[in-house]
Amino acid sequence: MKASRILPSALALGIVAVIAPATVSLTALAFAGWSASGPAGHRVRLVVDYNDGVQKHFTAIHWRKDMTVFDAMNQAKSSPHGIIFEYKGSGQTALLTRIDDLENEGGGADHKNWLYWVNTEFADKSFGVQKLQPSDVVLWRFDAGKDQ
Repeated sequence: MKASRILPSALALGIVAVIAPATVSLTALAFAGWSASGPAGHRVRLVVDYNDGVQKHFTAIHWRKDMTVFDAMNQAKSSPHGIIFEYKGSGQTALLTRIDDLENEGGGADHKNWLYWVNTEFADKSFGVQKLQPSDVVLWRFDAGKDQ
C-alpha cells in the first residue's frame, strides 16, 4: 500500500480515537444529569426499553412546573428521532396502549405490556397525572411484569 494512502487512513483512525472518548464523556455527563452546557437541573430524562436489546434515551426534555409523564412523552414525540405513542382516556384514566410498533398484549402471565417507573419506583398512577420533578428519570419498559 502506498504511503499516501496509509497516512490518511492512520489520521482517520487517530481522529476517531480522539473523538470517541469525547462522545462517551458527553454521554456519561448526560446520564449523570449534566449536559454540555451545564447542569440539567430543569430537565427530565425518558428511557423507552423495548425489552429486545434496544432502548431510546431522551436526555433533554425540558421540565416545567406541574409536568406529567404524558407531557414528557409528548416532548419525546416531537424530537427529531422521537417516538409514536397511543393511549386511551385522559388524566387519571389515561392508559398507554402502544409505543412505536409495540402494542400492549393484555392480561396473562406471558403477555407484555408497557409499564413505567419514575426514579426506579414502579408507577402507581396513570401517566396522565404522574407529576415529574427536575432531574427525574422515567423508564417505560415493554414487559410481562414489574419485577422482571
